[in-house]
Parts: sequence; structure tokens; C-alpha cells
Amino acid sequence: MSKSGARWIEKERNLLNVAVSRARRALIVLGHPLMGDLGSPTLASLRVYLRDEVARNEGAGSPSAEFRTDSTSEKILLDAMQLQDLLPYGKLEVEGYELDFALLEQGIKLNIEVDGDQHLDARSQQRRQDITRDRVLVNLGWTILRIPAWRCHEEIDSVIEEIRKTQDRLLDEASRRTF
Repeated sequence: MSKSGARWIEKERNLLNVAVSRARRALIVLGHPLMGDLGSPTLASLRVYLRDEVARNEGAGSPSAEFRTDSTSEKILLDAMQLQDLLPYGKLEVEGYELDFALLEQGIKLNIEVDGDQHLDARSQQRRQDITRDRVLVNLGWTILRIPAWRCHEEIDSVIEEIRKTQDRLLDEASRRTF
């Protein structure tokens, strides 16, 4: 792939996300084992995700991958976002950190984290490693939206509304910066 092709993938990554997430029967991905060296985080993340899924499903027939979620709360949120035509990237790796969900479009970077009880310390404060992680991501231009896991079960509609409002605000800020 040419450098301009890799740049196009990064610029239009939402098209790749739509193609991958809308596959009805099968998704066939062909790529070179060194595609992670192209300088395209999107393709590198896709390769790592597929490699891990295929390894996990070895012996289960043809190699396949599913959108991975780590909890019932994440699964509920993923399903709700997809029903509302939000196009999240799941388990995207950024600077060594795995994001639960990422919304990337028109220059915005929104990280949506589903936080269970393990993200709180004994004083019900956010754990130090999450604070450090958030600082690193914010310095890279990410906005972090933390959703308590219980909200995915109890008030998923208001969670989706909060995500949409945050996304709309970020898009509005991005469009004002370009003018």
C-alpha cells in the first residue's frame, strides 16, 4: 500500500468501520503480515484484533472474529450504539492503552469507557492508573467519557443521549476551529 493509501485509510476510517461492522455473512480481510509497519494505526489495530480473534477461535472451523466486549455492560452499550447508528471502534489500542470504545469522525477522538467497580478505590475514587491513562490520552487529543457500568443496565437511553451530546459538542468545536 502506498503512503497516500494509508493516509486515505486514516482520513476515511469511518468507511472502513462501516464496512467491517455492516458485514452480514462474512468479512474477508487480506493483508500483509507487516501492514502494521505502514504507519496506519487503523490497519495496525485491525490486524492485531483479527490476529487475536483468529488465535482464540483456532479449531472452531474457519477463522473468524467477533466484536469483542469484556462485560455484559459493554455488550449492552455496543448494541445500543449500533442501533442508534453510532459507529464505535472497539478495543482500539492507543499508546499501549486499550479503549473500550472510540468514536472517530471529522477530526474528533472520543474514548468511551465502561467502568465497573474495579475502577474505583476503597474511597470510591477513580483509580490512579485510570487517572494516569486519561492524562496520556487527553494530551493526545482524546476526550474521555466514563460511563458507570450500572448505567448501561439501568438507563441505556440516557447513556446514548449523553454520548450523542458529547459527540455533537466535539463536532461543533472542531468545525469552529476549522473556520
